[in-house]
Formats: sequence, structure tokens, C-alpha cells
Amino acid sequence: MTSTTAAPLPLALDHLTLVRATPPELVCIARAAGFAAVSLFLRPRFFPGAQDLPGLADNASLRRETRARLAAEGVAISCVEGLRVHEALDDGEIGAGLDLVEELGGRAINTLVYDPEPARARHHLARLCEMSRARGIAVLLEFNRLTQVRSLAEAAALAHDPDMAGLRLQLDMLHHVRAGGGPAAIAALARAEPQLIAHVQVSDGPAAVADDRAYLREAVRQRMVPGTGEFALPEMLSAIPPDAVISAEVPRWADEAAGAAPLALALETAAGLRKVHDRARALAATRDIAQHGHRA
Repeated sequence: MTSTTAAPLPLALDHLTLVRATPPELVCIARAAGFAAVSLFLRPRFFPGAQDLPGLADNASLRRETRARLAAEGVAISCVEGLRVHEALDDGEIGAGLDLVEELGGRAINTLVYDPEPARARHHLARLCEMSRARGIAVLLEFNRLTQVRSLAEAAALAHDPDMAGLRLQLDMLHHVRAGGGPAAIAALARAEPQLIAHVQVSDGPAAVADDRAYLREAVRQRMVPGTGEFALPEMLSAIPPDAVISAEVPRWADEAAGAAPLALALETAAGLRKVHDRARALAATRDIAQHGHRA
């Protein structure tokens, strides 16, 4: 599959955007739409029948095919997803997940905290950080209000824990907005500790949703292309440190059901993200000039 754009975006396409695509398919679609990287799920998730399909964690031939496709298309892995902090997490599961990250050539693993017992969850997260750090793999902590780490502030607090050395944040704009966050909180953290914001997932949406059920459905099945909703995306992205990974996480099940092709959805997402990203950079440049003056 050849690219339909002049050059790759310095941006990533998250697997949830096209959750039914196999990893090799996602890599090809991402490159054709101009993305430079992808996130990959360890196992198929979130759609009916996913549990019956082969995934990277269980299929060596799929891993080989994925590595070959990544190399052929010149696409990197932004992070690997699917290793969650849960009640029964142990060193064996952590080690197996990290083995797969290394085999695929990834350098970061994304996690969410679903263990409702705080002390046990903290222990498991600290162990994930310790084992990942020994391999040079970054741990990205994603928050959302339906997990045990509900907000940007709670995630940052965990990253300050000395037992979580090396922990960085996965900042999903949808989850940040739905937790009541806006540009000011991002800007404050970016000024104080820019190294914490390592990876940012971008989508758009209405200013509010009816309840948590609607929020969950939105998060997993139907987000809006960046720039087409009511989120203050340029303002939020303008505060993001320049070395953070910016990725699109925009599942659109209704559009897929209506017949939209995966590549068409990826191209639309790429165009929206490019526009929002460009507006954010312009805002950041204007702010820098206002604060420091024009430099010849």
C-alpha cells in the first residue's frame, strides 16, 4: 500500500481508531494516511467477537508479520496497549507483556488502573515501573474517570511517588475533558514538569455527555475527528511539550457501519489532526513571542 500524502505526519494513529484492523493492516493504513507511528493492542479488544481472534500476545506469526510490515512501511510503534493494572496482575504477566514490547521493537507500554484496592494497585503499578525500567521501556499511565486514576492531577500525583520512578503520563484529551479538565491544568503541569507528559491522544466531542454510560460508549465507539467538536484542542495542545508523541484516537463505529472504508476514515482523521496540530503550534508561537519577544 503506497502513501497518499507527500510525507508522513510526525504523528501517530492509535489502534482504537480502527479497532477491527489487524496490526499489519493498521500499519499499512497508517502509512497510507501519512502517519509516522501506530499504537498496537496486545490482543483484539472492544468489539464483538474480538476474544475469538488472534492477537499479538498469542500469535508468533502475527508478530513476525507485524514486524515485517513496520519495517517495510517505515512506521514506528508509539506504544503497546493492553497491559492493565488489575487485581491479579503478577510478575509473570508483566514480564510476558514486556517481552512482547521488546520483540515488536516498542519502547513504551500503556496502562490503566482497574484494581479497586489502592495499596494493591500501587504495589502492582510500582512493580510494572520497576520491571519496565530495567528494560528501558517507558510506562505510560492513562487516566479516565471510570478507572481508579480519574484525572490528570491524580495521575501526576502517582508519577511523583518515588516507587514509580520513570512513570510518564498518557494524556487522552477526551478523558481529560470528561474529568472536568481544560487547557489551564495541562499548561500548569507542562510548565512545572514537562517530562511527565509523554504521549497525548487526540479526539474531539461535544462539550458534555449525558452520563457515564454515554461517556463509555463515546470513548470506545464514537469519537469526533479533531476540529469538528467542541473541545478546546488547539489551546490544550499548544501547551504540550514538543517532544511528546501526539496521536489520533478516533473510533467511528457508526461511520464504519455506514460503509466508510478504513483508509478513508484514517485520511479524514489525519487531516483533522494536522489542522488542529498546526493551529496549536501557531498559538504556542504567538504566546512565546508575547512572553519573550521576537527573535531575529
